[in-house]
Amino acid sequence: MMNRFFDILVIACFFFCCGCATSPREKGAEDMIETPVMQESALEAQFESEPMNNERLKAFEARAQQKLQDLADYVNMLKDPALDSTFRQQAMRQALALFEDENIVVSIDTSQKNNNTANTILQELHDEQLQISKYNIQDIQVVKPLQSAGKERYEGVLSFESSLTTSRGTSVVTTKEAAIVLKKVEKEFGDERKLIWEVLLGKIQ
Repeated sequence: MMNRFFDILVIACFFFCCGCATSPREKGAEDMIETPVMQESALEAQFESEPMNNERLKAFEARAQQKLQDLADYVNMLKDPALDSTFRQQAMRQALALFEDENIVVSIDTSQKNNNTANTILQELHDEQLQISKYNIQDIQVVKPLQSAGKERYEGVLSFESSLTTSRGTSVVTTKEAAIVLKKVEKEFGDERKLIWEVLLGKIQ
């Protein structure tokens, strides 16, 4: 009898615990925020030591498309003088982290010089030297799938439509291409440092 009572108690505790384990979608908005870094770590950690195949490469191509959208979001944060300076500085750091190299050539507006770097453009946006009121990226497509470009490195190309509205209300829509790179980088996971796959943006023109 005592054993049966113990079994019932264990089962009851199990269901009680399951009921308390609220999924992220059921939590408050403040708990639902998942940064691009968190999303990326989950994807890349999954493929830490596994060999690449078409399915995994497509997953990283999708992540690269999301990074391109993230860039547009960060640009719009940087050009907004109403936002706190600390917040805008953080947005600039996160935007630079999207690229393989902060000195890589990036073109946002067709009127810009062709040798502008990601760091230069983002700094000018932060300092309000570029008069942009809204920046959108849409119709992103993979025009060159990720392909091996040496040991532990893959390269590909995305195309997209860039829609830029100046402070004067002038809208400019152009078709651009963004190089994407998949390579292994070292990252911290708690007290450990691991080599994981990371997809990054390259030259945009």
